[in-house]
Amino acid sequence: MITSYQGVFTLNMDTGSDTLFSVQVRDGIAVVQVENGRARILESPCPRGYCMATGWLGRPGQTAICIPEGLIIEVVGSEGAPDAVSY
Repeated sequence: MITSYQGVFTLNMDTGSDTLFSVQVRDGIAVVQVENGRARILESPCPRGYCMATGWLGRPGQTAICIPEGLIIEVVGSEGAPDAVSY
């Protein structure tokens, strides 16, 4: 799921097709890359680029956030990741 200041977009990463998805953000265009069931912010006009350094997201619950541009990518799915580990 991609959330931007313009709304929420849903991408199906299980289709097996690799794609680049352009998202209008506050200061231009951000590019989200989907490949092999994973997603990442490939390009962003933000000043620091921390969102691009987050890298690939592939498990439910993983997120990449670009605060200056109002962009959030969150992997959602039926397989939940544990909140904590018990011993």
